[in-house]
Amino acid sequence: MGMPEVRMPGKIETDHWYDIKIESRETGVKAWLDGKLLQEGSRRPVSSVYAVAGTSGAGQAKEMVLSVVNFSSEPRETAIKLEGVSRLAKTARLTLLTSGSRTT
Repeated sequence: MGMPEVRMPGKIETDHWYDIKIESRETGVKAWLDGKLLQEGSRRPVSSVYAVAGTSGAGQAKEMVLSVVNFSSEPRETAIKLEGVSRLAKTARLTLLTSGSRTT
């Protein structure tokens, strides 16, 4: 989730040199135009673990698929609560994918 869009009055003209400064820190962002503070906003920490669940197949072959991704370079302990699931199989299959890079 990003910060909401904020529109500022004014315009940027062509053939004009502007001094733009953007400061991004863990707690917030500030933006200046020609030395004047135009915008300031706070930031919340972004989760490093994302999950999505769905079903695959049909009839007896229908199975629930749960994908969990950890974008952090460190292991994360995560609790998962599956709402609306009437029954679960006694066994599960795990496919673990890893990478030494956060981009591949």
